Amino acid sequence: MNEQLLPKQSFDQLYLQSEKKLKLLRQCNDDAQRVDETKFEEIKETLREMRTKYEDWAKEEKLLLAAMDKIASGSDQKKKLKLSKDEFQKQNDRNKTIQENLINASYDRRRQSMRQSLGQAPTISQNTIRQSEQTYEPYIPEELVILDNQLIKERDDEIKQINQQAVKLQKLVNDIAVNVDQQDVQLGVIQDNQFKTKDNLVGANNELTQAQVEQKKAQRKYIWLLLLVILILAAIGVILYFTLR
Repeated sequence: MNEQLLPKQSFDQLYLQSEKKLKLLRQCNDDAQRVDETKFEEIKETLREMRTKYEDWAKEEKLLLAAMDKIASGSDQKKKLKLSKDEFQKQNDRNKTIQENLINASYDRRRQSMRQSLGQAPTISQNTIRQSEQTYEPYIPEELVILDNQLIKERDDEIKQINQQAVKLQKLVNDIAVNVDQQDVQLGVIQDNQFKTKDNLVGANNELTQAQVEQKKAQRKYIWLLLLVILILAAIGVILYFTLR
């Protein structure tokens, strides 16, 4: 998947592709969970194939989320992006747990099977009596010890590979999480500013309305005063007219 082509698509197109990729990751984990843990050699091969497939899909999902992150706008798209990122993290954690459980269970079964196989043909040397302690201690053949240690080493190597993959996947998530969290903060600031601006506009409108009311009251007062002065002058004029006549 070419990263340069991703930003040219709309957010909804990228989101649909992301959902399909997350569905593949979920299906991959579901398939791994159904693997028969008694088939030791098949499990190892299956897990190797699954790791390769899962890692490729995870890288593609990371590119999709990064492209969505660049063009996401509005609370709805931000919410979708966050939910996709959370689901991505969830499937990565699940993938690691499933692999570890399979490896541990399969190696335990392998060791039990190996011990039973060696124990089916007992020899005199397999049970020796410690006369000094008067107790019976089972004799563990050297062959069993070597095979046991070999299986433990193989299991530890598998677990190491799982952990290495988990670190890679976590880095993919962290690269996205930084940008998403930063944009969440920016979105919160923008929303706060919008609310403050709205409150300020409402306050300003109230003050303007109050000022207009006060202005009208003042105008009415001036009109009444003017009328009163006119009436007084008219009364004085009438009085002077009749007095001087």
